[in-house]
Amino acid sequence: MNFFTALCSLVIFASSLVPSVIGHGHLDKLIVDGQDFKGPDFHQEMDSVIRMVDAMDPITDINSDDMNCGRGAANRTATQSAPAKPGSKIGFAWVSGENTDWPHNTGPVQTYIASCGGDCSKFESLNAQWIKIDEAGRTDGQWVQGTTLFKGQPYEVTLPQDLPNGDYILRNEIMGLHVHPPEFYPACSQITVTGGSSSRLDVRSSDDASFPGTYKADDPGLTFDAYTDTSKPYPFPGPAIPNLAAGGGSASSSSDSATASSSLAPTPTTSADDGDCTDDPSSSDPSSSDPSSSDPSSSDPSSGDPTTTLPADVAIVTITEFVTITPQATKPTSTKTVVETVTASGDGASAAAATSSSNEYRPRRRSRIMARSHI
Repeated sequence: MNFFTALCSLVIFASSLVPSVIGHGHLDKLIVDGQDFKGPDFHQEMDSVIRMVDAMDPITDINSDDMNCGRGAANRTATQSAPAKPGSKIGFAWVSGENTDWPHNTGPVQTYIASCGGDCSKFESLNAQWIKIDEAGRTDGQWVQGTTLFKGQPYEVTLPQDLPNGDYILRNEIMGLHVHPPEFYPACSQITVTGGSSSRLDVRSSDDASFPGTYKADDPGLTFDAYTDTSKPYPFPGPAIPNLAAGGGSASSSSDSATASSSLAPTPTTSADDGDCTDDPSSSDPSSSDPSSSDPSSSDPSSGDPTTTLPADVAIVTITEFVTITPQATKPTSTKTVVETVTASGDGASAAAATSSSNEYRPRRRSRIMARSHI
């Protein structure tokens, strides 16, 4: 072996010992309504609103604590919080390991938020109950990574307009689908929201997430082939974006749309529903939908009294909803059972008619057993 060959071999061997950072990166700065908040480089302590990570390489083990806020950041906090308000524009500026534009262009971006319950500099993110506020996949066949971060532009989300005042942690997550298993790049930042309401945010357990724990290896969003499934809508992993302002449920969104944002409705802390699993049947006025309610001779059917004289086409239906919470190793699951019982009906009225007719009068009593989490 001559000197030149030996030198080349030594260089190749030495290069293999140095981790490649060109294909990796980190959150460089948070942008709130146009104001920049610089973050630390990996493993370099500094006062910032962004929680520092130990390394720029991606997470591929979805059961690792690093899925929370990045490499080594699960038990680390930041010293500052960026001021924000409901409806603020939040930009996430990611860079490569060489401080150039983000190197990947294939895969979705999702953003979560969680309440710190106080000073975020003292809050461990492993205790967070995350709520998704934004998700972005493909538009016209182009992944959002390729149309924003890959071109040196920050990825931007809008805070919910009805987000209550308080201290929050934001988790911005990039998923790389250019390899399998996919690569995850989560990063966490701290904000303080003012100018909103002082209400409490009431969120159903089915809407929150935990990291690690929420993602599973066989989730369709993690096994998705970005190169052969080019015409299929992307199935985002994790919970749906809650739309509590519409009375619960999830916000509808197209998997290939650019973004889908949430609307989070705060619940006043003085709500009469606190600690009571049964809705007050007097809280709603069933007579508003009863065309015969203007008749003063009509009896009140909402009492459920089977001796009440009812018209032939009227029935009282008691609707009871049960939600059974089943503990699992990582996250509880829930099963809903709805029972409708005809407790009284007029002469000649059948149960089928009472439940299928669109014009019948059906005052409801609802009993709910719900598992709720609050931020």
